[in-house]
Amino acid sequence: MQGTVIPSKEKISQLPLKEWTWENGKKELTKLAIFPAGKRDDPTKRIELVAEDVKTILDMEAPYMTSTWREFDEQLKQFYYFK
Repeated sequence: MQGTVIPSKEKISQLPLKEWTWENGKKELTKLAIFPAGKRDDPTKRIELVAEDVKTILDMEAPYMTSTWREFDEQLKQFYYFK
């Protein structure tokens, strides 16, 4: 069944980053920020730790695609048939 096994940190690091192409042909990486919509929008019981202490570059400049965990769940169902 698809989606039941979480890939390793190594496999995840080999995945290509999602790019957005603007009308003028310029490409940018799609950045995603997910926020809780409230106390009941807490995903901690269903998140699995894949890696700790991974170095990232914090870039808070626009553009960002923002979503709540509840909206993100709906997008996973709609686009990837993931429940």
